[in-house]
Amino acid sequence: MAEASPGPGTRDRLLRLLADGAPRSGERLAEDLGISRAAVWKQVHQLQAAGYPVSAEVGQGYRWDRPWPLHEADALRAGLGESWAGIPLTVLPEVDSTNRWLRARGSGGPEMVIAERQTGGRGRLDRGWASPPGGIYLSVAWSFEALESGPAGLGLLVSLHLAETLRALGATRVGVKWPNDVMHEGAKLAGILCELSGDPMGRCTVVVGTGINWRADLVGPLEPGREAAGVADILPAPPPRPGLAGQLAAAVLEACQAYPDGFAPALRERWPALDTLAGRRITLQLANRIVTGEVQGVDETGALILRTAQGLERHLSGDTRVLPS
Repeated sequence: MAEASPGPGTRDRLLRLLADGAPRSGERLAEDLGISRAAVWKQVHQLQAAGYPVSAEVGQGYRWDRPWPLHEADALRAGLGESWAGIPLTVLPEVDSTNRWLRARGSGGPEMVIAERQTGGRGRLDRGWASPPGGIYLSVAWSFEALESGPAGLGLLVSLHLAETLRALGATRVGVKWPNDVMHEGAKLAGILCELSGDPMGRCTVVVGTGINWRADLVGPLEPGREAAGVADILPAPPPRPGLAGQLAAAVLEACQAYPDGFAPALRERWPALDTLAGRRITLQLANRIVTGEVQGVDETGALILRTAQGLERHLSGDTRVLPS
């Protein structure tokens, strides 16, 4: 009888067999997967190349070191809660970009996709976004009747909702960093990318992509001077990863539902308490210059207010870097 060849879902099935952290022999895995031991070895090497910490132990077999719970649709829906449990939800083991995948579907939403790993994740200004296994990579599609000011403000509102959700779970030192980051004691916890499809003067769709670190040790290489934090490291009693991902996705959906009518009140009443830049001296990288000054806060339009040597300035975009005290 001819041996079965590994199918497209073999690697994901192998990962789930190793998800309890116990060693499994190549022979047992081959039997469970219906493939040869040589094919198991190849699949393990593919997992290692993708960034999964799977090791081989002499006389024991293969082990996933410090495994994390994989996403499951039922657990995600439980985390979403009753209000959002019925939205279309796709769970992928791997994708180039959750935003790109959702935009290609042309869905008006609400709809959600989540992946264990991205091979071509992107951040603001089309920069690469390191998306190794272990993070929480999700995108939500939402339709609006009109967004004359564009989707930029939605990123601020999403970051605020995410930070408030994490604080409610016990991460009391989580804050927001203009324009689109969630922070913990100076280390980045999550980032948001909003992409618009359609005419902002009429009915349009925004896909909100969110990358959230689960554990700091799983984050890829960082730029000099940058630090990462993970939700599993900072929560006093972190919920299981799939359920937490569902709760964070619900926060994104709630922000979309509140935008744009609830945007200005949220910035006026809730943003200041979580603003990690207020009162700090920063550099702001603009398209053609760098501005230095002290952050005075964020106004109701989402603009950063910066006190510089020339006076007060408003900026709607740019990259910030905090200067040493």
